[in-house]
Amino acid sequence: MKKANILVFSKRPFHNSPRIIREIEALKNEFNVYAVGETEPSDNSITFENIYNQRTIFDKVINSINYYLLKFKANNLVIPKFSKLKKFIIKNNITLLIIHEPIFLPLAIDIKRQYNVKVVFNAHEYHPLEFEDQAGWLDTIGIVYDGLYRNYLSKLDLLVNVCNGIAHKCLKEYNVPSIVIPNAAFYSETPIHYAESSSNIKMIYHGAILESRKIEDMIKVAEILGENYVLDIMGTGTDYNKEYFQKLSNSIVEIPNVFFRKPVPFEEIVSTINKYDLGIYILAPNGFNNEYALPNKIFEYIQAKLAIAISPSKEMRNIVEKYNLGVVADDFSPESLADKIKSLTKEKIAIFKKNSEKASKIENAEKYKEFYLSSIKKLIN
Repeated sequence: MKKANILVFSKRPFHNSPRIIREIEALKNEFNVYAVGETEPSDNSITFENIYNQRTIFDKVINSINYYLLKFKANNLVIPKFSKLKKFIIKNNITLLIIHEPIFLPLAIDIKRQYNVKVVFNAHEYHPLEFEDQAGWLDTIGIVYDGLYRNYLSKLDLLVNVCNGIAHKCLKEYNVPSIVIPNAAFYSETPIHYAESSSNIKMIYHGAILESRKIEDMIKVAEILGENYVLDIMGTGTDYNKEYFQKLSNSIVEIPNVFFRKPVPFEEIVSTINKYDLGIYILAPNGFNNEYALPNKIFEYIQAKLAIAISPSKEMRNIVEKYNLGVVADDFSPESLADKIKSLTKEKIAIFKKNSEKASKIENAEKYKEFYLSSIKKLIN
């Protein structure tokens, strides 16, 4: 039987975007997968084109208009066009298009109308409130994203969300149901690493070093806990975050138990963090998406067979408590999380690690792959 052709279309880099990597892995054996994005997928069997090859000179002019409108806080953002994409769809006989950004909803629905292509929107968060904590954002791009959701979600063939909280929000605000595919990591047979009884308790945070994530709160946890605990932060400074990163680097000079470590490639995260005792994360609920966050790192902590110590974020808390993986702070303060961690003995941590090992066989990308694959098959068959 001839395989259908599917196009994954996103302005993200494909070589290190975990959600897209797992999506392609889920689909590639059952379909011919084409990818149009910023960088080539790690899997070189996927037919790839750079997204910016899909633009015309006119499209570039539109992008300039977008910048001008945003600069003056205009409410009606002109949607960017990728005019050559329609030719790509026809040339490669694409029967299903998957997009990852709300800005492409009008283009995708127009393609659906013209060429009878099925359209899936794999949303990475609740975009109408994406940067609601930034001054002026809700009055500009927030309005645009709300309009896109309101006008186009109901025209999709499938909406995919990352957690139940966001799925419920889309249903409540736009009356559009969705399936939930969390950012679960691939299953790993990496065994539990049991620390020596005499060693310090080793904690890890890995991920983006963003000011909105208040990394200083996790540094404060280690400072409160003191010399019997070590915190490694696996992240680096970039042009985007260099001032904040430098501020954090300066702050730990006088804190002897906190260290920055260089990130490792996506496929090495689980094996690298396996040597730690606790995966930690404080995420203040300073916006809807943070309040309902269920990030990659929670599932990577599980696959690394770690105990977990987190703030009481709704979706993360559900996972930790469901499988008894560790401790949840009473509030979002560093002091509260430090108090919970102080209560942990090496024996308790070993129990939580065993529970992570059990959960790793349930909360993994392979499980959700089958669910996602069956949902896509229903659209095409």
